[in-house]
Amino acid sequence: MNRLAGPTIAEHLREQNPWWLDGAWDEKDAELGAWRSSPLRCDPRLRREIEYHSEPSNTTVYSVRGPLGAGKTTMIKMQIRDLIAGGACPWNVAYCSFDLGGEPADVAEAVKAYLALSRRRRDGRRSFLFLDELSNVLHWQKGVKWLVDAGFLRDFTVVTAGSTSADIRKATELMPGRRGRVAGGHDRILFPMGFGDFACMMDGDVRAILEGGRGRDGLLAGLLGGKIGEAVDRLSAHRPALDRLLAEYAVTGGLPAVVNAKAASGRIPDGAYADCVGRIAEQWKRASGSEASLGRLAGAVAESEGRPFSWSQFAKDASLGGAGAAAECVQTLQDMFVLHVLHGYGAAGMPDANGRKKAYFGDPFVRHAFGAPREGGGFGASLRRAGGEPGMGSIVEGAVCDCLVRLALRSGCNCLVRLALRSGCNFLQDYSDRLFYWQDGEGRELDFVLRTPEYTAPVDVRFGQTLSGRDLAPVARFLDEASAEKGLVVSKSALEEKADCAVVPACIFLLGA
Repeated sequence: MNRLAGPTIAEHLREQNPWWLDGAWDEKDAELGAWRSSPLRCDPRLRREIEYHSEPSNTTVYSVRGPLGAGKTTMIKMQIRDLIAGGACPWNVAYCSFDLGGEPADVAEAVKAYLALSRRRRDGRRSFLFLDELSNVLHWQKGVKWLVDAGFLRDFTVVTAGSTSADIRKATELMPGRRGRVAGGHDRILFPMGFGDFACMMDGDVRAILEGGRGRDGLLAGLLGGKIGEAVDRLSAHRPALDRLLAEYAVTGGLPAVVNAKAASGRIPDGAYADCVGRIAEQWKRASGSEASLGRLAGAVAESEGRPFSWSQFAKDASLGGAGAAAECVQTLQDMFVLHVLHGYGAAGMPDANGRKKAYFGDPFVRHAFGAPREGGGFGASLRRAGGEPGMGSIVEGAVCDCLVRLALRSGCNCLVRLALRSGCNFLQDYSDRLFYWQDGEGRELDFVLRTPEYTAPVDVRFGQTLSGRDLAPVARFLDEASAEKGLVVSKSALEEKADCAVVPACIFLLGA
């Protein structure tokens, strides 16, 4: 049973919800205090994209998922602060963390205990319930479903938060029609800061350009359509500063604690890499297997990153039990937001589900932590930074993949493809029908293909000092074979608009993330 159960549940809830009795709670809160004292304050856009208020009697149930360390709990505390500051009755707002795990009945009992405590104190307006670390509760969906069906959550907005997305498909299956009417979908992901978030936090001039006009999505849409617009021209004047910021982002990634540690002391603490791996290993053991298998898997991912691989070859490289075990392990890392996994672009633009895959780490810092064994520092040890980070081209390619994943997840879906791939489909972050890699009949490769309702765009990363006609050939071959109109080449420094593609520096393209 969860530690919440039993006679101490009321005390536990009062401890986790200090705003019920203390109007100055936010000045003492650990997460908000750490945020206020940070040299750089990350305020995620997702906090303003979730609609907390709704029409009466519309029970809405959101999920917020994202990797460990992305700042989900801090975002929740910021939202609680804003709800109360905006006039919500403090007793109408409840938070409960299930970091110690539990069972579905524990979720129901915790919520019922809150309702009993607050019955005479809530003011009759909409209430807000935040259930944190629910990924630790196996089949938590059954507890929430029971609460909804029994009428306990009428006129509530419920946010369920956790660090793995593997449970969201089950929630979709168990709770059809019970999650309310919301705009933009029930399932949301809090990613680490992309380069665009990072640059906007660091440079006010860049932030002003990106917040004007058509915004980041407009910037990417223009580039993926082969056009260099006014915003790109304005940003190009800031390229030296953007290049420096990209070099910094390639080291820190977008996890707020790492970014702030580097900003505070000028270096990343040696233990940060081991801490990152340790948190992932703990979650891995709960979800899949032993820490030893994670170490072997990490080495195989680091060696094959960005290159097509078969499950059987991957299983051999990682000393796993076969192709099925390899697929399951990689899927678990994808569910944990450690990896992005791509299918090949198949016939009629469908994913080649039986073909080779490509995988990229989702965040540069996680890539470094997992890549430490190759540097001779031991699993999870710090990488040496003297002379700059080697392999910048591969880091940029991974960052481009991450940027395109975020765009793909905002661009809609093909439900028929989801049904066809149901056994391997993740309903929260299934971009398998929108983002691919491509090879022609001779095995020559194009890094990415993004398919949206508006366009099919080939994207290739060429991060060399110079750019030749040969570097543009993969995009041209895809355009010929797929009858697409325009493409994009992500370069180190070149910026130009060609007949069939745009060429743009990585430090500008990645601002879209």
